[in-house]
Amino acid sequence: MPIPDFLTEEQIEAPIGVGFGPMSLIARWLGNVYFSIYTGIEFPQEEYDWKEIRETKAGMFWYYFESKAKAKIAYDETGDDKGPSTTWMWQAKADSVLNWRGDRSIEEVFNSPTVWREAAFRGLSKAAHKSRHELHMISLPAAVAAMADAWGYDNPGFSLSELMRAEDEILWTDSFQLDMIGNKDIGFADSILWKRRKELWSALGETDASKWQPIGSGVANGKYDTTSEKLHKCLQILHSPWKAPIWSRVTFVWDPRRDALMGSGQRLTRPVLEKIFSSRAEAQAAASEEIGTEGETPSTAPSGEPTLPSGYGEFHDAWVEEVQKLKEKHDGKMPPPPRLAEDLKFLAVGYDDVKAWWDKV
Repeated sequence: MPIPDFLTEEQIEAPIGVGFGPMSLIARWLGNVYFSIYTGIEFPQEEYDWKEIRETKAGMFWYYFESKAKAKIAYDETGDDKGPSTTWMWQAKADSVLNWRGDRSIEEVFNSPTVWREAAFRGLSKAAHKSRHELHMISLPAAVAAMADAWGYDNPGFSLSELMRAEDEILWTDSFQLDMIGNKDIGFADSILWKRRKELWSALGETDASKWQPIGSGVANGKYDTTSEKLHKCLQILHSPWKAPIWSRVTFVWDPRRDALMGSGQRLTRPVLEKIFSSRAEAQAAASEEIGTEGETPSTAPSGEPTLPSGYGEFHDAWVEEVQKLKEKHDGKMPPPPRLAEDLKFLAVGYDDVKAWWDKV
């Protein structure tokens, strides 16, 4: 399938060095790298220009910045001396989730209108042994595999099956951690997940599994730059800012570290991009099949409105929202087919489908 046009050409600054579930959610996901700080100080958004904020029950705040320099300005005011952390955050608006089946609303479960999870953005050095696996042996190779599928490249897959079982079915031990990701003393080269990453990298034409920067990154004098054009394209999902969310499936898998626990004793999870959908309709079809609603879709909208496009029968309000967005984008004037080509491809609908609803919303 054609790769969704959700990345910019710009390369972001990517330094080397920083539950629930497991549940699998199909939604409009956004994944970006942020520089974060944790403090009890309140920083006004208009003055400090942070992108996201999360308040804890203890009255503390997580601030997320797109700029490392801006994060450093706020961080210096906290009096700490380590500097901002770097994180790869995945988030989606709760009302975009298509396959939620919980007894409570997803907003209630996450105590937020946004579903989110993070993976620490760290290098491969021994000093990063406590968290390097989050990016390098879980979130990044999974996302690279999803991108390889989207590009139509050979892909042996990247299995995380051991981290998707029910929590009580696994004895979380030092031995299990060592087998899956290695440890400070042994390293990671012989671990299960690193070997799977090597297989994936090799299928994409990269013989050195330690390469995780795009071609010409300039980071660490190019020490970690791949020489594979295929891997380069797949790595853009981490190293390029996203222009917009994409319909995709993200699963939260268990962190394999023995002591990866929250204060409540609940095991931590890490975000894994499993699949990129070419359109909302494709995502919706997958969700409908999963929750058992396939074949129950009405063919027309209520109140005598035009017929809904194929795949949107159960999602009247979502379709109306998509048309409203197009109207705003084009200042209310129905554009000719060529100007809607990319939008039509993303939504998996025809020009006449949009035209029929243009003056109805």
